[in-house]
Amino acid sequence: MAGLSIRLMVLGADGRVQRSREARVKGQTITLVGADERYAYLVRDHVGLVTHELATGREKVLIRSSTVGAGPLLSSADVAAGRMVTVTSGFDMNRCQVDVLRLADGTRQSRLGVNGDCAQSIRLSPDGDLVAIPYARTNGADPRSRDYRVAILDTATGQRRADQFVGTVGAINGLTAGGTWGTAWVDDTTVRVVWAQLPLPARKVYSVSEVSRVVTVSVQ
Repeated sequence: MAGLSIRLMVLGADGRVQRSREARVKGQTITLVGADERYAYLVRDHVGLVTHELATGREKVLIRSSTVGAGPLLSSADVAAGRMVTVTSGFDMNRCQVDVLRLADGTRQSRLGVNGDCAQSIRLSPDGDLVAIPYARTNGADPRSRDYRVAILDTATGQRRADQFVGTVGAINGLTAGGTWGTAWVDDTTVRVVWAQLPLPARKVYSVSEVSRVVTVSVQ
């Protein structure tokens, strides 16, 4: 599309723009899945995971989509501490399957899973030892509703270290307007999940505080 621009921006702690660079490749979607002091980790459509060097803009393919057989699902990913997690369960609504890959070459280190549908968004702990997986499944008491939970799994063994209920979303006229909308680690053992639910039918523009809350899950 003529005139379309996708800019990769680096902001300082004060919110000022330190770097701004055109990152678009024509005909290719792009997703930012992580960053560190040197690189931004981008998933490019039909390519895979690439490192984008912040100082120079040079890019290198780390993991090709064909290597993990994940295709566009690589965009449901996160990177930390030399590891990458990516959703590999496709459109299976009954099993959320996540692969833990070695970031350097894409070698699979483990395959994890929970019984349910993957939700936004899986996140590795800063040390890479744990992964938080928000997921949803049908409410046993009301098949029209879905329960959202967040599980924390050990990336090496798959051991479930925590599994906490977050909220329930019901359907009105076949529509749902809620779920988990973001996940972030506070430290290596504590994660926060944003839960949001818009009233149906919506009757106004709602403030964030009216429709969302933060749920904290900790590993003991």
